[in-house]
Amino acid sequence: DFSLARNMWGAYVPEIDSYLLAYTRRGTSRNQDVLGYNLPLDEWYRWQGRDATALIRYLDTRRKVRLLVGDNDGSLGTLDRDVVTDLGTSYTTQFKTAIIYPDGNPDSHWGFKSLTCIFRPKGAYNFTVDVQIDGQLAVTLTFDQSGTAGDLLGSSFILGTSRLGTLGEIKKVTLPIQGYGSSIQLTFRQVPSTTTAAEDIEVFSYIIEVDSTEDSATATIQ
Repeated sequence: DFSLARNMWGAYVPEIDSYLLAYTRRGTSRNQDVLGYNLPLDEWYRWQGRDATALIRYLDTRRKVRLLVGDNDGSLGTLDRDVVTDLGTSYTTQFKTAIIYPDGNPDSHWGFKSLTCIFRPKGAYNFTVDVQIDGQLAVTLTFDQSGTAGDLLGSSFILGTSRLGTLGEIKKVTLPIQGYGSSIQLTFRQVPSTTTAAEDIEVFSYIIEVDSTEDSATATIQ
């Protein structure tokens, strides 16, 4: 419905190298989704369920370009990469891969053996990955986001012995899949434990280990 285009607001946000476009979906009366286009990656993405009645760029006191977002109730908020709630309310983070054929051939069959996630721990909570094989949910894997406890500077820290900080590390965790098919798709999901919990997810990469059911060749997808 092109008549809904009158509700659109757009802005370029240098902080995330993206052009954002707030728009109204058919069947709704206001902007609740935001399309993003990342220029360096040449990729599109979408933020669903984000009340963005208006998008405006402004200069803060350091003369840094920031994004101001106005919602339908008249509240104003800024896009801040260090804040993981929406005006104090938690929301579920979810992103999905494309449908993956290990050798690019949809006629090949594979044994999917394991999924390895490389991520930065964010706290004492988990994120999950739904593994779909040939469009069917095969398993939901749970990855622990707890970091390794370190010592406090000026308190229990011992130079040359102690580990400073807790969440700066990178974790590499492998979990079994055990499924067979031609394709695989992953859905990563971070569900907050409460309606106000500031819980985050930061995944750098993933590795899928597969075993050919035809010639027993083993391969990995990264």
